[in-house]
Order: sequence, then C-alpha cells, then structure tokens
Amino acid sequence: MPKPGPRTTYKYSEEFKATAVRLSKLPGVAIKDVAQSLYIHPFMLSRWRKQKREGIIVTKGKEVTKDVTAELKALRRIKKDYERLKIENDLLKSNRIHFKSKAEIFAFIDHYKEKYKVRVMCDVYKVSPGGYCAWRDRPKSRRAVRDDELLEKIVASYNTSDATYGSPRVYEDLVRQGEDVGRRRIERLMRVNGTRACTTTLYRRMPGLHRFFGSIDCKVHELKVTAIDQVWSGDVTYLKVNGESRYLATVMDRYSRRPLGWSLGKERTTALTRRALRRALKVRQPDKVIFRSDRGAEYLGKKFKLALSKAGIIQSTNRRHRMNDNAHMESWYKTMKSEMYHRQIFVHDRQLRDAMRKYIDFYNNERLHSSLEYRTPMEFEAQ
Repeated sequence: MPKPGPRTTYKYSEEFKATAVRLSKLPGVAIKDVAQSLYIHPFMLSRWRKQKREGIIVTKGKEVTKDVTAELKALRRIKKDYERLKIENDLLKSNRIHFKSKAEIFAFIDHYKEKYKVRVMCDVYKVSPGGYCAWRDRPKSRRAVRDDELLEKIVASYNTSDATYGSPRVYEDLVRQGEDVGRRRIERLMRVNGTRACTTTLYRRMPGLHRFFGSIDCKVHELKVTAIDQVWSGDVTYLKVNGESRYLATVMDRYSRRPLGWSLGKERTTALTRRALRRALKVRQPDKVIFRSDRGAEYLGKKFKLALSKAGIIQSTNRRHRMNDNAHMESWYKTMKSEMYHRQIFVHDRQLRDAMRKYIDFYNNERLHSSLEYRTPMEFEAQ
C-alpha cells in the first residue's frame, strides 16, 4: 500500500484498483473515507469506479471482510465526531459571550451561520433549530425598527463629523435635529455597531500625572472670562511634512474656544507668531484684550511685543513651572492632532495648509464642544 511522504508517482496494480472500488461500494461507506484510508485522492478512486463500470478494470479484487467494513464505518463516525467537537470547541473558546436572552443567541447564530452549521450551534447553546427559524422569520419589533432608523442617523452624524464624534456628541447632534432619544440608547447602538470616535495617544502615560496637575495652584483658571475678546491665547506646536518639521502658531479666543488666526512655517520665530496675530486681527479688532502665551522667544521677542503694542493688546505670559496655565491651547492642539493630523500623511506644505483650513472651518462652525454645552464656537459667540 502506498505511504504518505514526498510527492511520488505511484503505479497501482489492477487488483489494488478493483479492491478499492469494492470497498467504496460497501453500504454506509463514503468514497472520501476509503480514499483517505488508502492514501489516494478521491478523484482517482472515482475514476477507477468509472473504469470498472466501463469494463476497463476486469479484475474482481480481494474479498472484503466484515472487519474491514466495520473499520471504515468506525473511521467515518470518528471523523464526524472530531469535526463536530472541533466546531464546538471553536465556538466556546473564541466566542465567550454571556447571552441574556434567547433572542441574543439566535442573533449570534444568524451572524455566524455562514461559518458554522446552524444545527451544531443550536446544540452547543441549547436552543432548538425550529426556535431559530421562527425567530428569523418573525417580523421585527417596533423597538428594533426604531433602532434601525436611529442607527442610520447615528452613522450619518458620525460620517459628517469625519469619524470624530463619540456617543456624547452624536447624542447632542441628534437632539439638535429633533430626535427624542436617550443617551444610553445611542451608546448601545454605537457599541453594537462598532462605531467609535477616532482617538490618538499623543503622550506617554505617567503615573500620578493627574495628581500632580491637581496639586498646582493655578490662578489663571480662577480668572472669570465672561465674554469674547477678554483673553486671547497663543501657542506653537510642531508638525511633520514629508519627515521635516513645520511649526504651527495659533491664536484662540479663550471664551469661545474659537481659533481666530493661524500660521504655518519652517522656523519657530517671531515672524511666525506675528503672522498668526495679524490674521486674528483681521477677524477681530478688540479693545484691551489680554494675550496669554508661554515664555518662548517667539512671543517675548521685541518685534512681537511691538505688534501687540500697536494693536493695543496687553501681553501676559505663563508663570514659571505652571505648564497648565495655557491648557486651552494644549487641548486645541491635542484635538486637532487626534482628529485630523494623525489620520493623514502629509507630503507637501500645501496639502497640510488645505487640511488645516478645512479642519478649522469644521471646528468653528460644525463641531460640537462639550465645554460649550455642545455648541459650536460660532453659536456660542452668537448667543
């Protein structure tokens, strides 16, 4: 009998072929099992069966005993049991789910029906195939129909935000559209549908960091800002374009969180910060606004101080060792990077500038801000 091993061309005798055909014709024995036991391909055995019918193979072959028949039947049973146990193990091991109701079990079976046999899954989870068929053919409940309608609107809101909205903002957006829905329901539908807001971890986690910030007595946050053009904030961050550093300077109104002006350049100088300030002054001409920034040379340089003086702006800098005095700007940069910058690869400066224009327009006019009671900066200023 041929043995498994490296691929070799075997020449089978007429007697071997006839015996294989006789085995395959035994009642309750499958051709595939006979071929597997003889280490031949099922197609080859089928061809021999055809040759036997056409009279090409005339030898009768060896007599087949009852022991051989019983062995082949036992082999088939063992194989079927093994395949069944393997499927059951895969279901219980890879899908460790605690179902709360039969409806959830039926939904799970319906989801995996293309991968596993329905009857096997029904046996594993102790439900009847008839119950599954009845659940499948039953019309959807009013709640399920309503869930489908809400899910469409959730996905539309999520896509409109360019995948930046989580469940709180999606909920507020739907309420603004007139939907009467609970926040928990939105959370559930988004979780089941796998809809999640894009997030990016920008900094390494440090144990005790929140306790450290909480221990700092920062009087800047105690300043009550009640209207626009009372306090402007400025800061600079760095970005990458084709592997090279670029610097982004931004001027923001602290009250409405609205970016008023920005500038992108290759060098971190007063020229960069002055360009951002000029763009902000084209939008607003405030009277005695306080401009707060860090102690960087790009803000303490003479040319920048002169630009502030000409505009009648009062300059203020962060206190020493108070890194969270300008937390509003840090929050803006974190949001911009996680929602836009880190989701793209920029090769040219123009590509980055276009993306910044588009995102700032979205940020000011469409994006709902939790700190502004889920309103846009433009809506918050117009109240």
